[in-house]
Amino acid sequence: MAALTVTPGNVLRIDGDVVTYNAGATITAGQSVYVDANGTVQVGTNATSAGSGVNATAVGVALNGGSSGQPIIVQRNGTVAPGATVAVGKQYCLGTAGGLIPVDDIAGTEFVTFIGIGISTSQIKLSYNVSGVQAAGAVA
Repeated sequence: MAALTVTPGNVLRIDGDVVTYNAGATITAGQSVYVDANGTVQVGTNATSAGSGVNATAVGVALNGGSSGQPIIVQRNGTVAPGATVAVGKQYCLGTAGGLIPVDDIAGTEFVTFIGIGISTSQIKLSYNVSGVQAAGAVA
């Protein structure tokens, strides 16, 4: 499996808490974001600890897009329609460029940030867990 192919216009909050932050970069609806040292949201990545774990706080899924300085509504918990087809029971993690990837797609050089689990073909129950742990090999 590959990263979810997200249609930004289909990203929806089903239930759960939302918070508004200012963007620190260009953000697209459906991307996983984190709060940086300046209190702005940035696109998350599993390629570095700064984007996935020990030096940052994974916050949630951006429900709208915007450029640097614009408000971004972020869903922190609950259920989200990520704008993509998901597998029921599949665990999803942070990928590159704020993407969501199945847990078994994590490579040995990537950091593990659990995002949530598919509860229907169009919804993920969010449960962010920033481990700060770099995978030692492919996770299965």
